[in-house]
Amino acid sequence: MAPEPAQSTNKPPGDVSTGSQAGRAGAFSISLFLFAALMLLPPIVTLIEGEANLFGLPVIYLYLFAIWIAVVALIYLISERFAPAPDPTPIPEDAAPDA
Repeated sequence: MAPEPAQSTNKPPGDVSTGSQAGRAGAFSISLFLFAALMLLPPIVTLIEGEANLFGLPVIYLYLFAIWIAVVALIYLISERFAPAPDPTPIPEDAAPDA
């Protein structure tokens, strides 16, 4: 049996494959983890504490809440930005499994 010819890997210069997007999402996720860990380290957090109040709340509570909100928002943005695109091909009704 003859071996199959190798498939051409000629892609346009701006083409981003799914594998590289997954790698970029992983890199952003690791960077976000390191950022959050750094911002929540006790030496950094203790720089914020003190007698100051903002809107009647200690500033340390507002700092921790702001970091938490920022991390959640960035996780959402990363997941939305690097989510795989849905398959645009419709499934014929006769090919759908019976329920």
